[in-house]
Amino acid sequence: RSVNATQLLNVDFKSVQFAATNGSALFGLTLDGVLRKLDLSAGTISRGLVTHVDSFSVYDETVISYVGTNPTEPEQRVAGIYRDGEEKSHILHATTGQDTPLLIKTTRYFSNDYVAIIDGQEVSVLKGSYPAANSDDNTSLVELAHFTLPAVAPSMSFSPGGDYVLAQAGASFASYELEHKRLAQSTQTLAADQTAQPLRWLSEAQLWSDSA
Repeated sequence: RSVNATQLLNVDFKSVQFAATNGSALFGLTLDGVLRKLDLSAGTISRGLVTHVDSFSVYDETVISYVGTNPTEPEQRVAGIYRDGEEKSHILHATTGQDTPLLIKTTRYFSNDYVAIIDGQEVSVLKGSYPAANSDDNTSLVELAHFTLPAVAPSMSFSPGGDYVLAQAGASFASYELEHKRLAQSTQTLAADQTAQPLRWLSEAQLWSDSA
């Protein structure tokens, strides 16, 4: 059975993502940049969970990573996380580069949480535990690695098992292996009439592409 969330809740959304496997719980970003949780079965929408959000992604149904603007310092663009059920979000990175791509992804590998942040060509990988629910202290996440990409990367992902982080800028790409702290960078070989396509995970450690 299909449900029109906009009509049901009388709210326009910029994007929505599932918040559970039941198909009824979702996170939705409204046009005014407010992240909320939706319950389509009950026809309800939550309070604003995070404000001034431009984009977001969901990991493991409960951890949201987002990019937006600092509510108290509008000149700053920020990357942060919010965990479902908590009262507040946590800003992990701030920048004043308004036109510089800013990306954030998160995963869990063995017993540690990992966060990868791209600010233009600079990549930071953080390791540890997400900040405590009501704390402003982010020192539970420490920098595991920092490296510079050959170009601004507009895309980033973790491998299915969480051991690798991949950043791609056109035909160039870089991967970092969390467990062994190894960085690899390469460039796809393309014909003159070929356009680089996004790399996709085939397995935990293999990538594929259909550049044409």
